[in-house]
Amino acid sequence: LEVGKKGGIRKRWDMYKIIADAMRAAGDDPSGFVRRGEDWFHNNAVTYRASDDSLIVSSRENFVIALDYQSGAIKWILGDSTKAWYGYPSLRQYALTVPAGGVAPIGEHALSITYNDKLLLFDNGFPSFSQIPPGQKRTFAAPRKYTLDLNAGTAQQIFSYHRSIISEICSSVYEDAPNNYLVDYAVAGGFQSGAAFAEIV
Repeated sequence: LEVGKKGGIRKRWDMYKIIADAMRAAGDDPSGFVRRGEDWFHNNAVTYRASDDSLIVSSRENFVIALDYQSGAIKWILGDSTKAWYGYPSLRQYALTVPAGGVAPIGEHALSITYNDKLLLFDNGFPSFSQIPPGQKRTFAAPRKYTLDLNAGTAQQIFSYHRSIISEICSSVYEDAPNNYLVDYAVAGGFQSGAAFAEIV
């Protein structure tokens, strides 16, 4: 939802409908992917990219997806190609590739567009809870920044902060000045460990 300053709803995007309609239009059956009553999408962050009028949405279960702000049409998808979404040609056609030297995010949090139009996010390294196949699993979480080249269909990773910390949920990263990052490991050590703690860097 986009909410105005006085609390009124200015615009809404129904991810179930947008994705299901796109899948059907390209000949795929969406019933195994978009499932009412289940946490198949798990949105946890949204940001706006003014340079191309895009709404960029984080689906922790699947990918980062960009929509045309006005029409809601899918523009591109960035995510782990071993997850369920990539098995559908209707969604795979939107996939951005990550050139050598970088990796696609597995679980995404805290999307933002930096001062110089880069995509910044927290990659929690954790597979899907509800989609099959669930995708890869890493033993660490990492903030990552990408340059988007939509003509070439690529998302080049230009920054990553690597530490051996598991932090699968709720964590975030923001760039509060050029090349200056605030990282929140909300559940350092892992939410299932019984000994998770928060750490801000």
